[in-house]
Amino acid sequence: MKKPVISLATAVVLWSTSFPVIKWALSFTRPGPLLATRFLIAGLGAMVLFPILKKPIPWHILRKREMWVMALSNAAGFAFQFFGQDLTTASKAALFINSYVISVAIAAPWFLKERINLSTILGVFLGFVGAAIVSTGLNISSLGQGGFWGDLMCVCAALAYTVYIILSKKLVDSGWDVLEIAFGTMLLTSPLTLPFILVNPESLGRLTLGIGLYLGLFCSLLPFILYIYSLRSISATASSVMLLGEVLLAVVWSFAFLSERFSKAEWIGAGLVLSAILLVGAKANRERGPLASG
Repeated sequence: MKKPVISLATAVVLWSTSFPVIKWALSFTRPGPLLATRFLIAGLGAMVLFPILKKPIPWHILRKREMWVMALSNAAGFAFQFFGQDLTTASKAALFINSYVISVAIAAPWFLKERINLSTILGVFLGFVGAAIVSTGLNISSLGQGGFWGDLMCVCAALAYTVYIILSKKLVDSGWDVLEIAFGTMLLTSPLTLPFILVNPESLGRLTLGIGLYLGLFCSLLPFILYIYSLRSISATASSVMLLGEVLLAVVWSFAFLSERFSKAEWIGAGLVLSAILLVGAKANRERGPLASG
C-alpha cells in the first residue's frame, strides 16, 4: 500500500475518533473549556511544527485579513460542534457535520464558479431529506426538544466549515501555501476559542486538559499533516471513499464505546446522508481536490 494512502487512512481514523471522544468527555466536563483546550494545544503544536520541519514560522500570514475570517469561521464551527454534541449523539454529529460537503456544493457555483450537475442536485436533495429523517426520526413531536437543537447546532457547524473551505480553496488557488494556511488557522483559532473557558471555568481540570491534549494533537494537528502529505498522489475516488469512511468509523466507535443506536427511520436517513456525501464528494474531488474534515 502506498504511503499517501496510508497517511490519508490514518488521518481519517484519527478524525473519526474525535466525535465519540468529545461526547464521552462531555459526560464529565463542559464544552467551553474542552474546546479552548483543544485549540490551545493545536496552536502551540503548530508553532513547534515549523522548527521541526526546519522552516521559518510564517508570522506574516497572521496579518492577512482573510486568515482572520477563516479562523473566525473555524472557531464558530467548532463552537457549534462542541455545544451541539452536548445535546445530541456523537453518531448524529458525525453525519450532520460532515454534510458540509453538501453545503459546499451548493455554494461552489457562486463562489468557486463551478457548475452544478445532476449528481450534485441529487446529492443535495438526498442530504436534506436524510438529515430531516435522522434529526426527527419521522416523529414531528421531536422538534424543539434538546436533541433537535443539538442536531441543528451541528448543521450550523457544517455551514461555518463551508465558509472556511470555500475561502481556503480560493486562497490556495491564488498561490497561498497550504501548510501556512493550516498554521494560521490553528494559531488564530486558539485566542478566539479561549474565552469559552469562562462559560464553565470550574470544569477545567486535569482530565479536561488530557482530553484536550489528545484532541489538539491527534484530532487536529497530526491528521492535518498526514492529510496534506497524502494530497500529492491520492486519487479522487480514494479520497471520496475515505471521506465517507470517517463518518462510518465515527458511527462504529459511537455504537461500540458509547452504546448509541439508530432507530429504523434514522438508519434510512443516515443512508441517504452518506449517499449524498459520496455523490457530492466524488464530484468535488474531481473538480477541486479532496476536502479536509474534522
